[in-house]
Amino acid sequence: MEKALRPYFELTNAVWIGDLELFRNVAEKYSNSFNSDQTHKLIVRLWHNVLRTGLHIIRISSSRIALTDVAKKLRLDSVNSVADAESIVSKAIQDGAIDATIDYANG
Repeated sequence: MEKALRPYFELTNAVWIGDLELFRNVAEKYSNSFNSDQTHKLIVRLWHNVLRTGLHIIRISSSRIALTDVAKKLRLDSVNSVADAESIVSKAIQDGAIDATIDYANG
């Protein structure tokens, strides 16, 4: 039973700490298990929870932080990670997930 639950334990840990890179690695590592359990779509939907948890942790630890640093802390690996960070933060603010403002003048 422990072997069957190991992928979900590792995935839950990644969600709990808001670590996108760990989440990606676990999702990739156990993708066959998630597909055979028919939970792959659920795993994909958890991505947003990981983002929100990561943002919440950043918000608690920092009163001011540059979007470049948000991108680094969330481990966004896209070509335009700063724009992605801005979009993610903006959406989280709009949804009320975090209480913050974006200072466009100072980045």
